[in-house]
Amino acid sequence: MAAKRKDGTRLGIGDCEVDTGRREVRRGRDIIRLPKLSYRMLLVLAEAAPAVVTQDELVERVWNGRVVSPETVTQRVKLLRAALGDDASQPRYIALVRGQGYRLIPDVVQHDPDAAAEALAATPVRRGVSAIAIPFVVAVAAAASVFLLWTPAPRDAASGITGIDRPVRPNSIAVLPFENTSRDPDDAYVSDGMASTLIDQLSHVDDLNVIARTSSVVFRDRDVDTATIASRLGVEKLVEGSLEREDDVFSVSVAIVDGESGFRTWSESFEGDRAALPVLQREIAAAIIAQLSPDYEGRAASRGSQQLDPTAYDLMLLARARYEDVRDQPIVDYEILDEAIRMYRQLTELTPDSAQAWSRLAIALLYKGDSLGAAGPINRAIAIDPDSAEAHYALGLSRWLRYEEGTGEAYDRAVSLNPNYADAREALAKYIWHQLVSDVPERHFLHALEFDAQRLTRYADLATYYGMSGRYAEAREAARVIAERFEGASAWMAIARTLELVGDIDEAIAWALRAHAAEPTRADTAWMVAELYARIGDFETARRYDPGPAFNLLYWERRYSEMIELGDDLIFDQPGQPQIWYGMGRAFAATGDYERAIDYLRRQNIPARAISKNRRANDEEALVTLAGALKATGESGRARELAEWFRPYLVTMLSTGADQSWWPHLYLACVDSILDDRPAALASLERLQGTRGMPWYPLLVDAPCFRDLADSAVYRETVRSVEAKKAALRARLPGTLARLDRAWANGASAAAAFRTSD
Repeated sequence: MAAKRKDGTRLGIGDCEVDTGRREVRRGRDIIRLPKLSYRMLLVLAEAAPAVVTQDELVERVWNGRVVSPETVTQRVKLLRAALGDDASQPRYIALVRGQGYRLIPDVVQHDPDAAAEALAATPVRRGVSAIAIPFVVAVAAAASVFLLWTPAPRDAASGITGIDRPVRPNSIAVLPFENTSRDPDDAYVSDGMASTLIDQLSHVDDLNVIARTSSVVFRDRDVDTATIASRLGVEKLVEGSLEREDDVFSVSVAIVDGESGFRTWSESFEGDRAALPVLQREIAAAIIAQLSPDYEGRAASRGSQQLDPTAYDLMLLARARYEDVRDQPIVDYEILDEAIRMYRQLTELTPDSAQAWSRLAIALLYKGDSLGAAGPINRAIAIDPDSAEAHYALGLSRWLRYEEGTGEAYDRAVSLNPNYADAREALAKYIWHQLVSDVPERHFLHALEFDAQRLTRYADLATYYGMSGRYAEAREAARVIAERFEGASAWMAIARTLELVGDIDEAIAWALRAHAAEPTRADTAWMVAELYARIGDFETARRYDPGPAFNLLYWERRYSEMIELGDDLIFDQPGQPQIWYGMGRAFAATGDYERAIDYLRRQNIPARAISKNRRANDEEALVTLAGALKATGESGRARELAEWFRPYLVTMLSTGADQSWWPHLYLACVDSILDDRPAALASLERLQGTRGMPWYPLLVDAPCFRDLADSAVYRETVRSVEAKKAALRARLPGTLARLDRAWANGASAAAAFRTSD
């Protein structure tokens, strides 16, 4: 019999429970984050269970009858399955009934809310089931990734990285998501949008330090008290609010809470119909600014939220909600992103003089990778408002993606216009880092993290910066902090990548396997496990996780002919992916087909990309491949020009702290070989032997630049040392897996398990 849904009902679906009152799906104490459409689909299937729901019925009930293709329905089912940890080949939750539709496999049981709450309170906290000690990881009863979930954990005094754990900043504030207390849950986009817009408005007040929305939204459900939230966000004060609608009248209650005591120091209520919402937004901002910064002139009340008419304001909130739905998930839902882009386009038609509308359209397009389509909206936004931080951030991102001049200037302008803008801060940090300025990037990385301390990617990017810069102790400490503060596959993958950078690949494999066990249907978790096994030479296990043939695994196995054959197919399907072209260049160079290596790299605008200020690490690698191939074909003059340009860059890397990293030593040896400086090349190889990390073995043994060194004892010893590292890691791996597996099996938290690896 179908389970009918009522507000506040708890539905049991296998080992999951749906709380319809809170619009929340849990497995034990783990929350499964579902986008709005996935949540609706789950409820529709639950209400019909065990009956089959046809595609037409899903379209009618999930998409409210809007015209969508069968492929869209299929993709949404895939996303829901992925979130639940379901496997289409052996489904446990959602079954396909061919020619008819879909149905839920488990029984659907309606629970008594009080009894369910008592059962939940008695359930021990679970972090997922580890399966890392066996070669094949099967689907386990683990939560989907909680990308932004803070997990409380004991902290010892030595557990923080310098700069990450800072004292509470003066005049710091966080705006919590407003609670939607209306009878209609679809009003949530209004309550969320008002809180997000308030963050924008307050961030333009010069003497306020405002936490980014991506950190404050973590506390949407507010399972902890306000004093604890303030402590975790590192702020003096919180703004909390609620929105209730009765017919067409909205009542908004807002309060300022002291972070230390948890007491309200100010509160006020605002009321108006839907048409009055833009006015209420400005009044709320002005009232809060008057309390927090009474000497401020009040410009921010309209600065962060341009004055829109009621229709445009509502559309702005809705478009922003769609875009943030995408940003809040670890895997991009392009259907929702396209919906947000369509709404922003409508908004620019309604309000052609709104710089904010044009800026946000551009940022959504750039998030999709459409830098060409974003160019017009960016120019329009800056023409309307030359002082728009969002517009200058979008300009910088567009220039970065298109390798255009002026990227750093645009990012710097965005930061100067809004010092609280965490995305712009981090983008500026990455840009400066690529210019080899050693001290400034860290300051900007930490500043971005300070204002967005609940977002995993801030920590992951900082850890990558430390790891790539050869600051291994700090990189490991960043990984430790991730283990203490976050849970889920995305966090564990970030830890794995950091540990790979510092050379602890056995530990990296353990964490990657844990991520894959948590989300076995996520392609990137399997890909990471496979690559890490391949890096240490265990190709048999790598192929179990990525049977392929996978392009990257063929490279690590040095199966270049097959790599080239597959690469041609990939380029046909994905011509805009430069890393495939660069991989083909390496493969052709390794097989001695230098002319084709040169052709493939030049078709990706190498060397111009590599010598621009917007260069990426893989552009630099492609430059060295090109120089080696040019020398092999007799174009020694051009090869020397490129090598001479790149050599000072590598020397600077070594002088700015990356001397413990294998990367600059290996490439410096290659460059010096191209320059016919054999003693210098061999000296770099000797230094390479003492570095941490795992050098690219195929590059060392097959790149043309090392062929002139093959007769050297130093070169042969370097090759043997890399082979010995791989063998040692393979030998150490079972013990590492067993140690961490025992820790997780005994219920250790991720942070405690990380400490066992020290």
